Amino acid sequence: MTVIIEENGEICNERGGKPQRTPFFLCARAMNAETDRIFEDLILKRDVVTAEQLAAAHRRRAESAEQGKPLKPLLALLIEQQPDKEKALRELAELAAIRSGEKRMTIGGFELMEKIGSGGMGTVYRANQKLMGRHVALKLMKPKLARNKRALDRFVSETRASARINHPNVVEAIDAGKDRGYYYFAMELVEGPTLWRVIKQEGKLPEERCEEIGIHIARALQAAHRAGLAHRDVKPENILIEQDTGTAKLADLGLAKVTKRTDSSATQAGVII
Repeated sequence: MTVIIEENGEICNERGGKPQRTPFFLCARAMNAETDRIFEDLILKRDVVTAEQLAAAHRRRAESAEQGKPLKPLLALLIEQQPDKEKALRELAELAAIRSGEKRMTIGGFELMEKIGSGGMGTVYRANQKLMGRHVALKLMKPKLARNKRALDRFVSETRASARINHPNVVEAIDAGKDRGYYYFAMELVEGPTLWRVIKQEGKLPEERCEEIGIHIARALQAAHRAGLAHRDVKPENILIEQDTGTAKLADLGLAKVTKRTDSSATQAGVII
């Protein structure tokens, strides 16, 4: 199938010599609309186009404006630069629909619903696991960091460490993998704040409540020990409190170490998941 970019910027395909509008163009109205910075960041993160191709498309639009010529849509100019125009059209149309709110992004079978947190290593979303019909917490590693072997090893280490433990006081690991250029880690969604947030909002906690939380986390650490792991990063920010039950759950095993071996590189300061 051949993709044709007409002079007015309309995107068509060619079947039997007769140009027809591609269904991908018809289902994504934003394809021929002006883009924004957020959308451009999205297509760069997904590696659909390169920064150089995006810059070249902006230059061509600027030159056309200076010469008084009609401006082609930016996405049409981007597609023209791709060797596989049909594939690029498909990917850009999907991202345009996501950006316009017509469609939600799906990673590894998890439909992203809303952002619920972020950190140095990635962003956590509330997501819908479509096959199971349940909500989970989905951590996506930042694509730029995924190119760093040390950072990627740390991310993979967290997923594997979490999978070793099955305990009601530890956030459950559900799935992990790579899809659409993103490394992801799906976890149990705990509806409730961190202990750090509780202390900040309520101040000094009653002795009985501190004792209860302490017992829960001690049980979590005992489970980790039995699984051959040392957490090494227990702090209020890594403890979640369920709203309905008050149960404390230990999270973030990014610094966990298998106690049967020594990994000196995993304890260096300034490295945070």
